[in-house]
Amino acid sequence: MTTHRYLVYNLCIESDVRLQIPAEQPSPDRPVDLYFTRRFAQSADRFPEQACVYAAATVNRFGESSLQLYRDGPREVIRFPRAADFALLPGRPGTPARPGTIVCTLLGPRFECMVGIWLLGYVLTYYLERCGAAAMHAAAVEIDGRAVLFLGDGGAGKSTLVAGMLLAGLPLLADDISVLECRDHGVVCRSGYPQVKLSPEQAQTFLGSAEGLKRVHPSFAKLGVPAAKLGSFASGCFPVERIYVPERSPTGGEDLLGDSLAQAEGLMMLLKHSFLAELLAAAKLDAVRLQLLARVAQTVPMKPLRYENGYRHLHSVCEAVVADCALTLAR
Repeated sequence: MTTHRYLVYNLCIESDVRLQIPAEQPSPDRPVDLYFTRRFAQSADRFPEQACVYAAATVNRFGESSLQLYRDGPREVIRFPRAADFALLPGRPGTPARPGTIVCTLLGPRFECMVGIWLLGYVLTYYLERCGAAAMHAAAVEIDGRAVLFLGDGGAGKSTLVAGMLLAGLPLLADDISVLECRDHGVVCRSGYPQVKLSPEQAQTFLGSAEGLKRVHPSFAKLGVPAAKLGSFASGCFPVERIYVPERSPTGGEDLLGDSLAQAEGLMMLLKHSFLAELLAAAKLDAVRLQLLARVAQTVPMKPLRYENGYRHLHSVCEAVVADCALTLAR
């Protein structure tokens, strides 16, 4: 049987199906962290009502919750009703003797185009949360071997910032979801996957053309831009040097970098921009996440990053961030 290997969120994933996902290839001697398989079925498994841990407030066209989580003994199932189930049996990333397993059950081949989107979004991030990490609404780049994050929800300008920084020579770590872990030596960021999501207008500005770029999904406006078209990608786990909170201004006139946030304010920002917050609360994982984010707020400097709207200002922002990080790295 042919197997395929992918490196996503610094997990070595081995699969018996070829996945349409942006990913690097792990080295041949890299131990497997996670096995992924896909199968088809005519209908979804039935669970008792009490097995439903979470049902999202958003609904599909049938009026059903668009995302559900079930617990069935040691197995957890993330369900996209009438489309797919992802059954999770977590292992311990980095422990060759304990790889995890994810089994995707599709209710028809027409949903195959969504497997990569679901996997890179809700499924793998929830899997990593179960393993003790924290997924954030944040982009990240590498500066001198360390991770620098830009924290903010959709529309905050993360992808624009990151695209400008890639063109300035800083490697990409993550575009819209950054995964943090606390280790004995401090907080680290797992690299995501080598793609930046840009609008056609952004792609035209940064690349000179959007020709040849495909939409992330036919119903989404954003294009998937390979990191190699803008710069480079760095894979691994990197110590976190700074977390910035972008604040775009229509007029400018303010200092680019504000004072470091107080620990309590920083923690509130981290909680505000957590990914899967409602799902984790329903799964009773929010207390563990709170402890992790409290350590992040205590050990990683966080600063507001204020800059004027307009692509022409990105170079100055990049220079300010690099200079700010250099002050610490030089000590």
